[in-house]
Amino acid sequence: LQEPADPIGASRTPLSAASRAADPAGAGGPVGALFAEVYGGAGDADVFRREKDRLLQAVGAAVKKNRQKVKSFRKQIAEAEAHEDVKTRADEIMAYQHGYQQGASALTVYDFETGEAKEIPIDALKGPVAAAEALYKKARKQRRTAGAVEPLLEAASREAEYLEQVEFSLRELTGQGGKDDVLALEEIDAELVDARLVKPTGKGTAAEIKRQERSSGGGKGKRGGTPSKPKKKGGRDDPMINIRRYVAPSGKEVLVGRNSRGNEAVSLSIGKDQDVWFHVRGAPGAHVILRQQPGQEASDEDLQYAADLAAFHSKLRTGGKVDVSFTSPKFVRKPSGGRLGMVTIDKERVMLGMPDASEAAAEEASERAAGKKTASSW
Repeated sequence: LQEPADPIGASRTPLSAASRAADPAGAGGPVGALFAEVYGGAGDADVFRREKDRLLQAVGAAVKKNRQKVKSFRKQIAEAEAHEDVKTRADEIMAYQHGYQQGASALTVYDFETGEAKEIPIDALKGPVAAAEALYKKARKQRRTAGAVEPLLEAASREAEYLEQVEFSLRELTGQGGKDDVLALEEIDAELVDARLVKPTGKGTAAEIKRQERSSGGGKGKRGGTPSKPKKKGGRDDPMINIRRYVAPSGKEVLVGRNSRGNEAVSLSIGKDQDVWFHVRGAPGAHVILRQQPGQEASDEDLQYAADLAAFHSKLRTGGKVDVSFTSPKFVRKPSGGRLGMVTIDKERVMLGMPDASEAAAEEASERAAGKKTASSW
């Protein structure tokens, strides 16, 4: 079968286990060397892990803060939902105010549903009408509070989903992916800076690359400099840095997002109507597409292959068998105001994905046998 056209770098493939074995430091060429120059030591795996842990700590703090918000909003909504009971109490006072005795501290009323007699406290100086009016006012305020807090709770819940996704993407990066992992980590760092979850450090291979471009007269910078050369595949601006690439049994291409930017590219830029989009159900995970030519139909074998990858590259990777949603990319949309990489889907179907049966699981087992760190061992 003819593979789909790949305008963003069809010649790029993820580093195989063999190529990583040939590059145990994970330097991955010039970019990896720059990473070592900026952070300190080409063969020092602790450098990568330190940067990863710094970002995980920032995300963890954001998760804790957001969790407190969600708890507070839910409490406010629960309290506000009592407005119907408050209004009913006011209605009962008005219905039975004729039985009130002047100067009494309570009024006997009868429950509208059960007919059971009960007493409602009344301020003897103000009387039953004033008491009812105060309760009506309280009920209106509670109703307004619920209406105002519900959107805040929805936003906080979306933020929680986003933060969980970023945390998952960080934990999947082990440093064994060479320069791809290094640049993917920096991409997440830049994303968190944009989201104001971490402060910019002024470090990074991207900054060093730009500094070298300026010093050599290339890229953006001084007027009159040497025109910038075309970007080489594999640099930080290559979209495939944020995407893993696999080949399905039929030869069709399967793309898997490495991080939020990769997920957004896979779902909203690269994926076409004829492709098939996958994501594990109800948990953080990579966005996956099985690419096809117009008019092609995906075989059951290819669908299973992609679903297994989606299950493996997810937080449910140890689940044995997990539910995986799949649909056409035309039914995948970015919600209004959504964070990078966040989407909503329509017309989903569900199939079982088996993480341990995926090609990625086999590769990880090979790396573990070779004594390398894997995503599940950090």
